[in-house]
Parts: sequence; structure tokens; C-alpha cells
Amino acid sequence: MALINCKECGAQVSTQAKACPSCGIKIKKNISLGAFLVIIILSILVFRACSDDTPVKKAGDVMSSQEEPRNNEEKLDVQILAKRLIKNSAKDPESVEFRNITSNFTEKFGNVACGEFNAKNGFGGYNGFKRFIANDKTLFVDGENNTNIPFDKMWIDAC
Repeated sequence: MALINCKECGAQVSTQAKACPSCGIKIKKNISLGAFLVIIILSILVFRACSDDTPVKKAGDVMSSQEEPRNNEEKLDVQILAKRLIKNSAKDPESVEFRNITSNFTEKFGNVACGEFNAKNGFGGYNGFKRFIANDKTLFVDGENNTNIPFDKMWIDAC
């Protein structure tokens, strides 16, 4: 326990005291260097996490055209990415089932995967198969997205 001088009256005060016993003024506690550094580091991490520069398309955005896939590997890549997007959005990722998955390239939508999936809901029951259209960043599910283009039209154009 160290003693310091009160800034108001000059009396000696314990570093553990909340107020000066002579004048009653509250003693301000200095923040330690270690605590200050921890606060700065956490602030930087939060700032970097919130300012991610990766562009993510919203569900209402139309997919931009991309280069035509050069080989079957690129077609399989878009299918794998579509499955990941769907599983990441599911309540029970392990329950997701896929069928009728195809890859296609169009000038309007670029390289897309189309198909159907079924997954368990929050109550543990299956929802029934739903159609989807996806590229590496955007996922459209029949009846779940508010888009400018009706899903049936996108399905006809892309799949």
C-alpha cells in the first residue's frame, strides 16, 4: 500500500482509498499500461472484423456475368461452394440432402449451380425439397429471397 498526495488538498492518501480522508474528493485511479494495451489491441481487432473488405452480394443483387468455365473442375467448384452456402445457412447442416445438382454457364448469370435441397427445420422435421440457384457468393432459394426478378424466371434463364 503506497501513499500519494491528494491533488486537491495535498494530504497523504492511500492508493487503495476511494476518496481523500481530509477533503473528500474522489481519487482517480490510473489505468495500468497492460490494461491500456489490451484495450487498444481489442479495439483494433473489433475494428478490423467490422471493416471486412470482402464484397458479399445481397440476395436481391443480380449475379454478374463471369468468364466461361474452362473445365469441369470449375463446374464442380461452383457445386461445392453452393453446397457449403446451403449447409452454412441450415439449422442442422448434417441433415442437408441434395439432388438434381447441375452446373451451367450463361452470359446473364455467369457460372452457377442449380438443384434441390432438403434439410431439417428447428423442430427436427424435414422441410421438403426446395430449388436453389447459387454461385460462389450468392444463394437464391425458391420462395425465400426478395428479389427484383422472380425465382421462376431466374431458374429458366440460369438452369
